[in-house]
Amino acid sequence: MKRSIIITAIGICLFSFILQSRSSKRDLLIGKWESMDGKETIEFFKDGTVMVISRGLPFGGTYKLIDHSSLRLKVESIFPMVVVMKFSVSRNSLSLTDPYGKTTKYKRVSKLRKKTPSEEIPY
Repeated sequence: MKRSIIITAIGICLFSFILQSRSSKRDLLIGKWESMDGKETIEFFKDGTVMVISRGLPFGGTYKLIDHSSLRLKVESIFPMVVVMKFSVSRNSLSLTDPYGKTTKYKRVSKLRKKTPSEEIPY
């Protein structure tokens, strides 16, 4: 009996740690990022939406953290796409690695801002 209580307590602690890790990674991800070459910006919002501007063309979409190092990005465009990417984030840097192994590095441009009505993604 005592052993099962200890195992349950350890399980709860591990589960809480995983949830907290996901939450803090998401908090770090929120904001606007610019690629090091300046050709792309990506902005993650608290509501799970994302705005990508690549070579001057804007694309809206959604994102979801899968685990502490992977996210699913769904971008709406003429050809909608869903891609799972590896990511690494700190206060001022973000790295996204596509399924082919190409890594793009970003620097933080700004923290969270409110979306304008024209940036709302129609569903």
